[in-house]
Amino acid sequence: YFSYRFPVWRFPYVPGFDAAGVVVSVGPGSTKVKAGDRVVLSMGVVESCAKEATFGPAGAFAEYCVCPESQMVKVPDEVELSQVAGLPLAGLTAYQALFTGHGSSTKGEVLGDVKENSKVLVLGGNHGPGHLA
Repeated sequence: YFSYRFPVWRFPYVPGFDAAGVVVSVGPGSTKVKAGDRVVLSMGVVESCAKEATFGPAGAFAEYCVCPESQMVKVPDEVELSQVAGLPLAGLTAYQALFTGHGSSTKGEVLGDVKENSKVLVLGGNHGPGHLA
């Protein structure tokens, strides 16, 4: 049942997709971040849960996690890490809902293709993806 909804191929499993913290070390060839950088990251649902993934699945709730630098963004010193820790997945969800065009209404109308002068009703605008939309 769960393999259809949330495929976890490797155990032990540590949940969590979003994290913020300080880079402890980097692998060979790293060019975007270095040890000591403050970052926010998304482990990526698709990226870390694929059978062929070299990291994950998930793992952001651990004390330390391994994540490709392509999934990280540096955080300026004046921003608290606790303020940005939950942004990646909620932000991506809001972006996908508004702009990727992968949904359709019950009438078959394309959803997620917001353009200038579009009208958008945001339900749940006080939390999660809604407040970012």
